Amino acid sequence: MKLHEIREHLKKRGAYNDKLRVALVDWLATEKSKDMCMGITIMPKKIKYMSRKGTELAERHVRKDELVQRAERFVHLLNSCIYKNAYKRSGKKLDCVMTVEGERSCKDLHCHFAFGKPHTMTAKEFNELVKKALAMSDDFCTYSERTKAPQHKVDIADGEWMHYMTKELDGKSFANLHLL
Repeated sequence: MKLHEIREHLKKRGAYNDKLRVALVDWLATEKSKDMCMGITIMPKKIKYMSRKGTELAERHVRKDELVQRAERFVHLLNSCIYKNAYKRSGKKLDCVMTVEGERSCKDLHCHFAFGKPHTMTAKEFNELVKKALAMSDDFCTYSERTKAPQHKVDIADGEWMHYMTKELDGKSFANLHLL
């Protein structure tokens, strides 16, 4: 088989179909955005290690698998901050959609979340609990050392947020989309 024949065969089977991404984003933007009312963007800390010579401390960026593990731990901590013992005992948890962004671009890897917060909680209370969970995890940047600006962002999410956070997904693979 030649390359163009393989591509045509894959097209017939549904590959290279951007309609899948559009359908998913539309579903997230219309149906799930009613439940997902809070959007969060967080940046991971760089990993510090000793150089090969063992004389100086070096830094490296986190890999995607490390970022996903850190994000899952953050969501676990946020759930335990919000629901306390009910999270462990009865399995109460926040609805969460996460995307990892920056893998195929020149940007640093970072996460976008869409959360469904409890109806009894205000946005300000949710923001405070996000700060507490970030401080507990110690895996994400809270403030920039250089500019002293916050390195995380908590906003009220809508359908446009869902479109924004899924902008780097392609129709072939949804590997960067995580339902937590």
